[in-house]
Formats: sequence, structure tokens, C-alpha cells
Amino acid sequence: MTVRLESIFAVIDEFDVAVLDQWGVLHRGEGAFPDAVETVARLAREGKRVVVLTNSGKRASLNRRRIESLGFPRGAIDHVVSSGEVAWRDIASESGASANGKSNALFPISASPSDAREWLGGDSAIEFAFRPEQALRLLLMGLADDAGENEFDSLFETAIRYRTGMICTNPDKISMRGGTRCIAPGFLAQKFADMGGHVEWYGKPYAAVFDAVRSLYPDIPRERFLMVGDSIEHDIAGANRAEFASMLVISGVHEPSLAAKSEREMLRGIDTLAMDFGTGVPDYCIDALK
Repeated sequence: MTVRLESIFAVIDEFDVAVLDQWGVLHRGEGAFPDAVETVARLAREGKRVVVLTNSGKRASLNRRRIESLGFPRGAIDHVVSSGEVAWRDIASESGASANGKSNALFPISASPSDAREWLGGDSAIEFAFRPEQALRLLLMGLADDAGENEFDSLFETAIRYRTGMICTNPDKISMRGGTRCIAPGFLAQKFADMGGHVEWYGKPYAAVFDAVRSLYPDIPRERFLMVGDSIEHDIAGANRAEFASMLVISGVHEPSLAAKSEREMLRGIDTLAMDFGTGVPDYCIDALK
């Protein structure tokens, strides 16, 4: 059963590591949420390890710079773990050719070309292809805010015809941009899978990113990690699978169905969402990170 709290500090003494989602918990792009900056600073002052775990296709260093540019204190966040970083590490360790004779080249899909170049960095072990049929896999990193649901259908059909798979580094299906709901990369990755394509998923709720967080503090028991996120499908499901405690921020992606309701109705709504997504319920919920 989910317990509603006024603040994370009501239970933080039970945990050593606060694992915080970025988008929807710390900010929504245009600025830090009220109370979030001071909450992160206070967690650090109280001796908690603070890790930002984000379904961002970008590298960890870029995400850290963005977070700090919004006013979060540099010394308060011990680590940033992004799905894009974990995928990059795995891909950079690959070598040789695939079974069907293709090189390990990737065809990137990102909000802007610079995002793909920055993700690549100076690593010569990873190459980009110019056409999807030349690539071993599509690399779905991010989308423009106005991306359409059918915008990539032709590209996906070509990829499937040439047996080009996909790596999705952001499983989120919906994102909030200001007050607007936009499709996110996970939506299109699922569409690609439904069309018959093969998808490798990186990010919450999948194990690799939680394993990356766990590896930072191998001597701390799993039950002393608290995942704070706004998505039952991604943050809460992943935390439950990783055996972390979990806390849902209800002012995030589920706000339309949970906010402005009585506590009883809100808790019932959480149960319904967890049932719809086939996940367990969060241990706790709060209105916002404070």
C-alpha cells in the first residue's frame, strides 16, 4: 500500500542513497521546480548520496551541466547516470561485424544533429551510417518537441526490410514540455517493435541503468536506495524490479489523473495505474520533491 507523505524528509533517515529522476522531479526544462534545489542541497547536507538517474539519450556529463545550469548545487549531486551514457559504454565495447555482415555502424535519430555528435564524442570505436540500410541498428536518442507519430514510418519500414534493429536510449513514451504532452522516443520505439523490428531498450525500467546505480555503492544494501520519480511505468516499475524503495511524485506525467483529488481517490488512482502498467505500487507518494 502506498503511503502519502508531505516531504521526502519524513522517511529519508531510512535510506542512504536518494536516486532522483530528472525530468518531472527536478525540472521540466524551463527551470527548476520550487523547493527542488533546496531539497537536493539538504539531502547532501544530511549526508545522503544523491544520484540523478535519467532516461536521457544524452551523455551523463551533458545532463549534469544542464542540471547545474538550472541552479542545482554542483557538490550536492554525487553522480548522474543517463541511459544514453550506459548505452554508449556498452556500444563502445563492441567490435567486429554482425552475423549478417553489416558493420556495427549506427543510424542516429535525435532532436538535432549536434545531439548525436555530442553523444559520439571522440570514440573511434563507434561509427554512424548515412542511411538506415547501411546500419546494424538505429540509435533512437531523442525527438523534436513537434515530432509526429507517423513521421518515421518510412524510415522504420526501410530498416525492417534490411533487418536493421534499434537501440532506444529513452523508453519514455510521453514527456511534458511546459504544460504540453509530447510523444517521447519510447513511443516510436514501441511502434517500431509493433511493426516487426527488434528493439534493445536502455533506461528505466530496464535493469542496466539500475545496475549502473547499484555499482556505484556496492556495499550499500538495495533496500537503502530510494528511487524518486514521476512515472509508474518507468521509475516505479524499475525500482521495484531492482528492489529499491520507491516514491512517486504525483505532479509529473500522471498529474492529469492524480492531482486535485482527495487522498483516497488519488491512492485509488495509483493502484489503477499500477494495474494498467502491470507493475507494483510505489511505497510512498508526494506532491513534489520537497
